Amino acid sequence: MISVMMCEDEKNYRDQVKEMLVKMAFALDIEINTEDFASAEELLKAYAQRKKSYDLMIFDIEMPGCDGLQAGRIIREQHQYEGQLVYLTSHAELMQDSFVVGTNQYLVKPIDYLEFDTKLRPIFKKILEDDQRLTVELVAGGLQLIPMREITSIQAKTLGRKGGVVIQTKREEIEAFGKMVDFEQRLEKRKFFRIHKQTIVNLDKILLFDGVEALTVDNQRHKVSRNKKKELKDRLLHHF
Repeated sequence: MISVMMCEDEKNYRDQVKEMLVKMAFALDIEINTEDFASAEELLKAYAQRKKSYDLMIFDIEMPGCDGLQAGRIIREQHQYEGQLVYLTSHAELMQDSFVVGTNQYLVKPIDYLEFDTKLRPIFKKILEDDQRLTVELVAGGLQLIPMREITSIQAKTLGRKGGVVIQTKREEIEAFGKMVDFEQRLEKRKFFRIHKQTIVNLDKILLFDGVEALTVDNQRHKVSRNKKKELKDRLLHHF
């Protein structure tokens, strides 16, 4: 299920977007749950008390009080929201300001469903792709399902004949059994790349590749093997 938060002060547009989301859900054969708010203040209060994550947030730019741009900035900077962000506006010239807060797309009012479908369908497909999980056998015992989008890197670790790895996510380090070659095969069709015999990285988490090392979002530097440098460069250019 995809979770959406929407903030729009005009009820007719809230209802219109919800209808379009229902139509999109039917077209993609997915479930979309939408929570809507009439003001940014209401949304921010609800988000601060959230008990689940949200895949997509839709903001109207022009609203009384806290506007959509301010709300988006708060969500990104104070709450470290990394999901998809879409803006609604009656004035396309305002969209330049929205890119500062990391918008993924925008829609100009009055909203046309063809434009809605063209711009949001790829976003929903990306959300579904990013929601895939990696199942691992924990050294501590049991199994854990890790959202692939949260993995920054996987490092080899000596753990006997079974082999072992340390999986680095935004929140924790996870020790698991398994050989690097097996993880490489499981992840090769995703957004991961083995840059060294000891290291697999999530291409989405690379901030910089200087020709020697790859810097990831957790401020870790990973050595890149000589025979992997060109392929990594090509993968990054194609990826982004």
